Amino acid sequence: MGSQNGTPPDTTKPPALVAAPEALPAPAASPNGESTQPPKEAEQPVEPAPARKNGEELYFARLPRSEGRQHLWLVVGFTVLTITGFMVYLPEEALLFLGVGFHGAATDLRMLIHRMGAIVLFCVSGYHLYYIVFTKDGRRFFLDMLPRLRDVGETFGNLSYYIGRSEHPPDFDRFNYRHKAEYFALVAGNTLMGISGLLLWTEEYWDKFILDIALIVHSMEAVLACLAIMVWHLYEVHFGPHKYPYDTTWLDPLVSESEMKEMFPAHYRRIMADPALMKIYLRKADGSPADLPEGRAK
Repeated sequence: MGSQNGTPPDTTKPPALVAAPEALPAPAASPNGESTQPPKEAEQPVEPAPARKNGEELYFARLPRSEGRQHLWLVVGFTVLTITGFMVYLPEEALLFLGVGFHGAATDLRMLIHRMGAIVLFCVSGYHLYYIVFTKDGRRFFLDMLPRLRDVGETFGNLSYYIGRSEHPPDFDRFNYRHKAEYFALVAGNTLMGISGLLLWTEEYWDKFILDIALIVHSMEAVLACLAIMVWHLYEVHFGPHKYPYDTTWLDPLVSESEMKEMFPAHYRRIMADPALMKIYLRKADGSPADLPEGRAK
């Protein structure tokens, strides 16, 4: 077994005298090459914990508050559209049982609420486009979200971890391959739903053939979006073992330092190596910017 610092011991020489810890960085080795100290568990190559002032705990801003608000309005719009949209496909008997008729004023009210939800989704999508083009946080978000070659390796590395072939999951950055796949699926889905919904909203201007295609696309994409949210997103974000039963990051964007090291180690190391990123992400427990660790301020 090697020495504590990872360098194979030289078994051709007699063991050196044991010096004080501050004078000898590596422990002495016995003649048979074994360390004289008990082995330590292997650690991930993460940045050392920075010095704290008054022992305060360090937090990281996982999402800027603007992104949290965008997510909130997206949830509101999506929920309204889902409920009022699928009401069209409910049997008449089910609606009557719920005390909701499907004629006259009830139909007009459902249509009005559905279109209000669509307006909310249009506004959120439009603001998000502005956000990723014209703001620094938005451009940083989009660049971090772009697919990279390392995502392919992380995909297979994570699958290897799931089946027990690897002891540790990959060192994920701010967004992993699952986040990126879901984000761009959301962009594609919103685009299809928006275009087909506008065609159905302005049906008096289009031929029946166009409207039939728009209705099929709108309906099938709605089913796919709901399945993606219920089967994929809810488990990955909320019902997974690491966050069960609920992840509050989209409401309170702060995560602890220990969670950053465990879930996003590559992002953690990148932040701790760059004082400019520290100013962006380091926070105190109340959400205010944290003082830069000693020796890191520039």
